[in-house]
Amino acid sequence: MKKIFGAKKSKDAIQDATSQINKRGESVDEKIKAMDEELERYKEQIRKARPGPSQEAIKARALRLLKHRRLYEEQRNMLKDAKQAMSAMKAANKEMSSRG
Repeated sequence: MKKIFGAKKSKDAIQDATSQINKRGESVDEKIKAMDEELERYKEQIRKARPGPSQEAIKARALRLLKHRRLYEEQRNMLKDAKQAMSAMKAANKEMSSRG
């Protein structure tokens, strides 16, 4: 029956999930920070480059990077929502255990 329905989840499972979400959130934040630094370099290169194909290529790279950054920001927001859901689950478990 455990294979079909799964085993009862312990409090440790919620702690593990929370710590995994925190780790993933930290790594996403680091990636966003690195992308911000790279965008600053691209801005500087665009300022220094002459108008033409080279400047357009730099702009295209910067736009691609911005799209990636936006995806990571969305992922970070989803992780924050999941973190809030986990804290609500913890509170609900604590309240249920204190009642019963």
